[in-house]
Amino acid sequence: METRRQRTKGLAVVFDERKNIQWLPNPETGNARRSSPRTTSTEIQLCARCHSRRAQLFGDEQPREPLMDSYLPSLLVQGLYHSDGQINGEVYEYGSFIQSRMYHAGVTCSDCHEPHNGTLRGEGNAMCATCHSVEKYQATTHHHHETRSAGAACVKCHMPTKTYMIVDPRRDHSFRIPRPEVSTRLGTPNACNDCHKDKPSQWAADKVREWYRHDPKGYQQFAEALHAARGDALQAESRLVNLARDGEQPAVARATAVAELGSRLTPRSIGAVANSLHDSDPLVRAAALDALEHVQPEQRWQIAHDLLRDPVRAVRMRAAGLLAAIRTERLAPEERNQLQKASEEYLAAQKFNADDPAAWVNLGIFFVARGDSNKAEEAYRAALALDPGWVPAYVNLADLMRVTNREDEGEKILRAGIARQPKAAALHHSLGLVQVRQKNLPAALASLKRATELAPENSR
Repeated sequence: METRRQRTKGLAVVFDERKNIQWLPNPETGNARRSSPRTTSTEIQLCARCHSRRAQLFGDEQPREPLMDSYLPSLLVQGLYHSDGQINGEVYEYGSFIQSRMYHAGVTCSDCHEPHNGTLRGEGNAMCATCHSVEKYQATTHHHHETRSAGAACVKCHMPTKTYMIVDPRRDHSFRIPRPEVSTRLGTPNACNDCHKDKPSQWAADKVREWYRHDPKGYQQFAEALHAARGDALQAESRLVNLARDGEQPAVARATAVAELGSRLTPRSIGAVANSLHDSDPLVRAAALDALEHVQPEQRWQIAHDLLRDPVRAVRMRAAGLLAAIRTERLAPEERNQLQKASEEYLAAQKFNADDPAAWVNLGIFFVARGDSNKAEEAYRAALALDPGWVPAYVNLADLMRVTNREDEGEKILRAGIARQPKAAALHHSLGLVQVRQKNLPAALASLKRATELAPENSR
């Protein structure tokens, strides 16, 4: 065993000889602190290759390379995560863990888990007592439940479970403080009502306020911003800008805010996105590139071309996708070379995912930007051959027909898509636009009406 423990005033002093660090007790806070700066991001990113919701971009990964040289982790998007970052869809552990205060304090996977078999290094509350004072945190004045009851278990409050596939309960690794008061406003889950299912969230919020004389704040402070974005609230842009600029919040939350700004760019928000291109975390930089999709190509080049030589491959290739429309004859030789190399990485990532119709649509968009309509059409048709129901391929192929003066053929493509996907609002919307250009206004009104009926939440 390479880890040794001894106890001092209810806290463990942990010597980890593998990492040459120790966890030092702090009796004032009841928490331990790391004796040296965190140097184990390689370990966490290695675990994330399996324990994360992510897209794989390349197949030549090396164990010690950055995670985003081969993978792109998911952001805190609706369906996968609740607006406060709690798990919802099947997202595994990494996206939750990097939200946590423990991650930012230097805790790593192997501090709690044996890396070779995944088992915990301690049983029950004893695992948490490695770093957290027994006297402070296992007292009824802290958890307000009977000793040895379920409510006195650390993980019941700070790592609630969600069951997947009926038989697989998984714990949320964001280690958050229960905040039922947020549940009353935003409809997010909370650990209190996970147990007390017969009580409303307001009852839980009142109990917590009675115990602690205030509403707990917690480390994660981004729920309101992401909730506003999901509801397209009037204050969404300002809240997202503030979150994007808040260096105290987890990078995955800031990246999500930046990505959300992409559909609502204004002079203020584009400044926040541009600043995010220089963030220390590659997840934020990649999100900033995605957010610039609707900016004019010349402006994209001005603010984003430096990322063609980013140290992380996923960022470089996304920069190449964003800058595909740049006319290379206007570039200096070194810049042209950087764009070419990053573009090769972008194309390689799409071809690695050639079993996914989305990759072919990405290729089509890339070739359209490059002015190669023949290759773009081939890519869109390849997406439809792979999945004849893939809506984005119909929409993009029909738009390519418009650009190449084949509007009638584009209409046929959209009608073929509607025959397969009659409830796809995007197809009815695109058909309506075709009919407007054809000056068939009664038919256009019918198509656009149908689109709004199918997707009333879509302001477009």
